[in-house]
Amino acid sequence: MKSLVLFALAAVAAYPQKTLTIDDFRTGEFRSTTNCGDTFEEIQPGAGILGGYRLTRLVTANPNNRPCGVELPSGGPLYMEMGVGVLYRLELIYGVDGDGVAVPLNLDLRPYDNLRLRFDSIDTLVNFNVVVFFPDASRAQFGENIVPPGPGGRTVLMPKSSFVITGKADWASVSSILVIAQTGGENTDFSISLFDATN
Repeated sequence: MKSLVLFALAAVAAYPQKTLTIDDFRTGEFRSTTNCGDTFEEIQPGAGILGGYRLTRLVTANPNNRPCGVELPSGGPLYMEMGVGVLYRLELIYGVDGDGVAVPLNLDLRPYDNLRLRFDSIDTLVNFNVVVFFPDASRAQFGENIVPPGPGGRTVLMPKSSFVITGKADWASVSSILVIAQTGGENTDFSISLFDATN
């Protein structure tokens, strides 16, 4: 038995779990300041953000004049709260500088098999997409309708093999990453605590 345990420990040491944090949603705090129904766009710096900056854009249509917004308080996570009948599109963009100008991440994702995003809570269906851009304007896109799982939230695992490729995927040189969450159901509330790459 002891030899089996030692063998297992040796295997773990030889093949460690690899993860790369893209956004830990604990830094880069902000709160949407525009009226619900207008477009909010802001760049947040943060030590827990790949490339050092996150561009957050929230576009809403608010026919019933209901409250809505997106917020990341100090220490996280990111909260999204949409009022009755509000249509929305939330974008998180990685690969920009402090002025919002595109700056390639030059990110090598070859050591990782998956991208992963953690919803701590989600109460209605969300149309969810991740787009990975490469230097020659090629891209890889993953899309899924996220169904509320009940208490406990949900982790969305995105195998690179499941991405739809337009052009040629160069996982050794990722320029930027776009995360999209948009209207799937009404009165949407959710929170996100982690976006990373893992094997």
